[in-house]
Amino acid sequence: MLKILRKKGFAKVMIWIIAIVIIISFGFMATAYLLTGSGGSSYAGRIFNKKISYMDYDAAYRATVIDAMLQYGSQFGKIRSYLNIDAQTWDRLILIHDVNRKRISATDEEVVETIQGSPYFQRDGQFDSLLYRDTMRYFFRIEDRTFEEVIRDKVRFAKLYDQITGDITATETEVLDAFRKKNERIQVSYIFIAPEKFEKDVKVTDELTKTYFEANSEQFRVPSSINVEYITLAFPQNTMIETINTDGEEPVSSSEDDQEELKEPIRTKANALFEDLLIDPKFEVLAQKEQLEIKTSGFFSQAEPNLSLGWPFESLNRIFSLQVGEISEPFETSNGMVIAKIKERKDSYIPEYKEIRAKVKEAVIKEESKRIAATKSQEYLEQLKTEMNK
Repeated sequence: MLKILRKKGFAKVMIWIIAIVIIISFGFMATAYLLTGSGGSSYAGRIFNKKISYMDYDAAYRATVIDAMLQYGSQFGKIRSYLNIDAQTWDRLILIHDVNRKRISATDEEVVETIQGSPYFQRDGQFDSLLYRDTMRYFFRIEDRTFEEVIRDKVRFAKLYDQITGDITATETEVLDAFRKKNERIQVSYIFIAPEKFEKDVKVTDELTKTYFEANSEQFRVPSSINVEYITLAFPQNTMIETINTDGEEPVSSSEDDQEELKEPIRTKANALFEDLLIDPKFEVLAQKEQLEIKTSGFFSQAEPNLSLGWPFESLNRIFSLQVGEISEPFETSNGMVIAKIKERKDSYIPEYKEIRAKVKEAVIKEESKRIAATKSQEYLEQLKTEMNK
């Protein structure tokens, strides 16, 4: 039957496929780890003391990407960097190890039934082999057999899930209690007393603000901050495959694999430039040689990073741990590869009162307005109690 799926012809149709599978997750997953070393390893890592070859890891990685593309459809490219595909790949390898250990299999008939039962491969309630073939060819850009083996593993994972959870029972009372906890609602009437309403009533003197500053000086501490120089090696702009289909739909962007292939030379070049900087850390000379613009971030703290840079939060944290003059390893953003250098660093300090007098005054007003609001709230509560007891 799998051969029948693959042998039927294809129409000149392109269509986005979205969300056709549910990612199975299991609480029993053990920890897998990736072995890296300067000397290089002959295998990708170990699972339960079993070596995982780079070939097996690569196959699992591709299957994990296919799973994610099925789940997120056209949004996959936008959120890929947040999915941690590497960790999901190791989870998948753990599942494969477990289904193999338990000798759980999936027949061709079960794979066919799963694929044909998906509404995303159907037209007018019937499986459409043309749509199926076009999806493989234009969306995933993989052989039918590769996709079918991904589905075979998913069927095996589902059987494993059923084995583990099959004996779990719940009484009607337990089900009802769980339903109530999730769905019960209450209606509450309340009066909100905003402190801002009383800010105009606060009388602030210079003596009061000085006293407040002396008692709460740590509140005004300025955290340590850094100023960063950086260069960006831009990724190629997204390309389009201009294909017109019989339904008159718009052309779609090239596959994620194509985009990744275009980005790879940029990643390689960024790593090469970083190695050059380790030998000769002259940032300006390298930038001039490569005709790259050096930009400056401006001072920012770890608590309040410069989000306009568009850098991953993890990369910002790593950069903050560097010393002045140190250069970061290349890291990836949505626009390209970035290499950063710490230009300046300011240590944490408490400013003089005269420097932040206005800020202290604002803090005093907010604090006093909260106190007034709390007092008013208590007064209103007592009035309500009196009215209710009449």
